[in-house]
Amino acid sequence: MKFDRILIGIDGSDSAQAAARWAVDLAGQLGAHVMAVHGFPRHPLLSGDTNDDLYAEEQREFADEWCTPLEESGVDYELIMGVGDPRDLLLSVAVREHADMIVVGNRGRSPVVELMLGSVAGYVSHHSPVPVVIVRT
Repeated sequence: MKFDRILIGIDGSDSAQAAARWAVDLAGQLGAHVMAVHGFPRHPLLSGDTNDDLYAEEQREFADEWCTPLEESGVDYELIMGVGDPRDLLLSVAVREHADMIVVGNRGRSPVVELMLGSVAGYVSHHSPVPVVIVRT
């Protein structure tokens, strides 16, 4: 199996940073394209477009922070951000963008999200149409 398109789930956690380093290293060895994906939670009291505007500045800051290590790595990459459940976003982007692999950290940034939604890594590993690598910190 070829791994030309590697999707990384990023959320700002130490675990996601470890997953990104692992995936970038692999992508560099394989000459693969990296898709770094981050999902912002949808505000329950606001409708679609309002959510996007609400997070615009946060998205820019997050992109600046996370793109620097990707740029410095020299791999071919893109940052994909969306609003909604990060589990669903990772899986939908994997299908839409024809990812060959998903790489996620074993622990997310928010224990509250894990308590409410369950582990993103666990969910993705059980529902993904492609191989999933879970990187431990």
